Amino acid sequence: MDSVEVYTPALSTWRTGPAMPTDRSHFATGSFDDRIYLVGGYHYSPIETALDSVEVFHVASSSWSSAPPLNQARINVASFETIGSRIYAIGGGAPGHWAPLKSAELYHSGSDSWEYIAPLPSARACVATAIVDGSLYAIGGHGYEDYVSSCDHTNSDRKLKTHLPLRAYRLHR
Repeated sequence: MDSVEVYTPALSTWRTGPAMPTDRSHFATGSFDDRIYLVGGYHYSPIETALDSVEVFHVASSSWSSAPPLNQARINVASFETIGSRIYAIGGGAPGHWAPLKSAELYHSGSDSWEYIAPLPSARACVATAIVDGSLYAIGGHGYEDYVSSCDHTNSDRKLKTHLPLRAYRLHR
C-alpha cells in the first residue's frame, strides 16, 4: 500500500497526503527536522522483495525524496529511533526467510550515509525501542524460533551498556 493519511488533532479530521513513492509494508518510520523517514520493509508487487530503500517525506513542502539506502535490506525493521540528527535502524528480518538480524545501522544526516554499529546481543525482529536520557533501549521482539525476553541498553557512544532480563512467556512454536 502506498497511501498516506494525515490526522489533525485540533480538528479531529483525517486528510489524504501524497502517496509514498514505493508501496511497502513491514517498514519503520522516524522523524526529525520536519522530515519523516521510511526505512526498509517489504514490497509485494510484482514480486515479493525486501527493501533497503529509504524515502523521506518533507512535511513543509508535502513532497518526497530519497535518502541513501541501508547497508542491508530489512523486513520488520525492529526499530527506528532518532537521537538528535542520528537515526537508528535496529534488527529486523533478512530477505528470503525473514531470519531475524543482530545488525544495527546508524544514519548520519550530515554525511548522508549509513554505517554499521555494534550488533544486538541476540538476533531479533519486531523489537520495540525507546530513547531515555540519550540512551536507546531495544526491548523484546522475536528471534528465529522464539520470542526474546530481554532489554538491551546502549548510549550515544554506541556501546552495549546492560542486558536486562524481562519476564515474558512463549506463545507457541
